[in-house]
Amino acid sequence: MPVTDKMPLGQLNNHLPPHIQAINKILAEDYGKDLLGRPKFRLSHSALSVEKRLGIKAEMHGPIILREYLGSAEVPKYKYFNGYVLEQLVYLLNEELPDSDQGHYEPKWTDWGRDGVPNIKAARLIVRSILFGVKHTKSDFEAEAAAEDQASYDRFRAEIEDASTAGSGEQIGYGKILI
Repeated sequence: MPVTDKMPLGQLNNHLPPHIQAINKILAEDYGKDLLGRPKFRLSHSALSVEKRLGIKAEMHGPIILREYLGSAEVPKYKYFNGYVLEQLVYLLNEELPDSDQGHYEPKWTDWGRDGVPNIKAARLIVRSILFGVKHTKSDFEAEAAAEDQASYDRFRAEIEDASTAGSGEQIGYGKILI
């Protein structure tokens, strides 16, 4: 059975591995569900996801087109990608999606590193950045680490200078072993 946007979390999890089920449960607890029981954020696999789309469909017999008509059909949601997708439940009316009147899931993240398997730490970080914006960039983290290193260096340097200005009997490690 394919995964659809109307599927509650319990039914969705039946199609996913246990570690992804656990992440989905944590995301639902941390970020909530809507009134229909659907989580606001979820992980799904692209191979399982389908959606109903409106469009012009061609009825064919071999290479011959018999007729074209406007209709809806279940189509793969992510035919351009194979892997796990972090999706957010949004309430935007999309005329191509006939079932979007009660909300539908939009993809937010697909890059899960080399192995392609999401973890809860990464999922939480991505969801927080979606909800609250990016607070720190890579250069911010590097600057904080450099400042901590400099502060540690300054404290150590001050301790050495204090010890070297003290009396000769109190010098740290000079001619004796500290235990």
